[in-house]
Amino acid sequence: MGKPTFITFSTIVKPATIGGEILKISAAKLTQVGIGKKVTIGSKTFPAKTFYNSIDLSTTIQNGIQIIRTIPDDLKEILMGYLSQSQYKYIN
Repeated sequence: MGKPTFITFSTIVKPATIGGEILKISAAKLTQVGIGKKVTIGSKTFPAKTFYNSIDLSTTIQNGIQIIRTIPDDLKEILMGYLSQSQYKYIN
């Protein structure tokens, strides 16, 4: 609704590392083309990326996916297909 949303670290669940392929795709790389700003929470100030709606976030991540060379092309296709949906419900 045009208002920033802050996601606290306590709500982020670390993904399991058992099985599968470890691609080491960092959120910082995926959002590197996003708009940066300084955020202060309590007494801590740190750099953050700012997104005002899901479309901005999706577009930024799609650009990040294209930039990262280590992501296999077939995975890029899957991720791009997912992010181009109007509702993020299903991933092929």
